[in-house]
Amino acid sequence: MLFCSEIWKIAIAVRIFVYALPGKFPIDTSMKSLAFTFSTSLSALALLALSASCSGMSEREKIMVGKYYIPAISDTHPLIELDADRNAVLRAIRPGELSFYVAGQWRVENDSLIIDNDASSITIEEGDPSLVGTVAPRVAYPIVNFDETTLRIEKQGIIYDYHRRMN
Repeated sequence: MLFCSEIWKIAIAVRIFVYALPGKFPIDTSMKSLAFTFSTSLSALALLALSASCSGMSEREKIMVGKYYIPAISDTHPLIELDADRNAVLRAIRPGELSFYVAGQWRVENDSLIIDNDASSITIEEGDPSLVGTVAPRVAYPIVNFDETTLRIEKQGIIYDYHRRMN
């Protein structure tokens, strides 16, 4: 992404030099045409690089997409869902008592899974809604380890293993 921003800066600087300062630097028409073509090419290159970056997801984020379960809590409902479009679902389950989920947006920053929750999206699947309590607008879980089948994160000093399924 840094490469893209640098290309944009160069393209803008060339256009400013050629068009905004015409009286200070005598440039003939052919030189203006060459500078315009150069800055337009740089702009197109930056646009191509930006569109190829797949919504800005890192390689690590791309391979983390999936549904994550803790079989001891639920073998049928994922506790964490990370979608390729950066949508996320966090599910809280107290078996036989309460089950709800909240939607949000996810990303990885500095080896932590960050989820920005949309508190207005709380959906009760089972149980008494008065048991839900407060939903944090943002959660950050340090990633202890990640491989193709397991996401190991830390929550309040405890390490949890989430098992990934691609379904």
